[in-house]
Amino acid sequence: MNEQEHPEQDVLVLRKEAQAWLVRLKSGDATTEDAEAFRAWCARSPRHQEALAQARQLWTLLEPALAEVEHGDGSVQGRSNAPPAKPARGQSMGRRAFIGLAATAVGYIAVSSVWDGLNGQGDFHTEVGEQKRLALNDGVQLEMNTRTRVNQRLSSDGALALEVLGGEVGVQVAQTGAPLTVFVGKGTITSKAARFNVRHWDGETCVTCIEGRLSVETVHGLRQLSAKQQLLYDDQGVASVITADIEKVTGWQNRMLIFDDESLAQMITEINRYREGRIILLNEQLAQRRVQARIGLDQLDSVIALIRDSYGAHSTFLPGGVVILS
Repeated sequence: MNEQEHPEQDVLVLRKEAQAWLVRLKSGDATTEDAEAFRAWCARSPRHQEALAQARQLWTLLEPALAEVEHGDGSVQGRSNAPPAKPARGQSMGRRAFIGLAATAVGYIAVSSVWDGLNGQGDFHTEVGEQKRLALNDGVQLEMNTRTRVNQRLSSDGALALEVLGGEVGVQVAQTGAPLTVFVGKGTITSKAARFNVRHWDGETCVTCIEGRLSVETVHGLRQLSAKQQLLYDDQGVASVITADIEKVTGWQNRMLIFDDESLAQMITEINRYREGRIILLNEQLAQRRVQARIGLDQLDSVIALIRDSYGAHSTFLPGGVVILS
């Protein structure tokens, strides 16, 4: 890899390698050959040593939260001020807890790096927590949600077309204008005199027709959507058309997130799209709790305190807006 061409990706690789070395060395299973290979890895460059220092700092900051996860059957210890018990040599904390958390942290770093690199590539884009309204030619209006990138293109007949590279956008097409084509993932949306919502995130596309009619074409065939109907598709296939909860789908346009019998893990995943940093939920039992909630986009920071107070979770605040809930 040319380090000058992909510096962010190169840093990410070094961080992954450093975290993997820490896990191996703290597992109790490291050999003499491992120690020699580790010293050789550290000696390769100052950047390797810097990555190791960062990994050690992460381990030190997270160790109390990880120890709580290892308590008993994995239940939350609550908010006790007593220091958590340290795991015995060879216990599973080093491998299971840290590997899982390191993977999550690395995933956050990767997403942030990729997002930073792509943020300016769309003709229209929004940053974390930003929303934007645009009026385009041919009576097309866009409302862009957080972390959204859209390109303006031309369809095969020379009419206005859009490509949603990522994020979420509300689209309104006037009856007097030409039909609008929207390319999303491996699908194509065509509409005239319609209002619809498009969300493209983590490889999955969700199209919701709010008013009017539209068509969605993928390699798996053509689907027609009427008002209050929704379709999900990805590279693997297309789901059946279902009736959509329009208030929930469009809640973000009123700066409101609506959760109806969803897991706490799903709620946190959605909230993470709107804030800097990341909330990481370690407790599996807590993650599966069902929630009913309406949360304003200006109240997202209060969610952490709400979860802590309602469920007795322990919160660990790390640099960069990262919060560990255990």
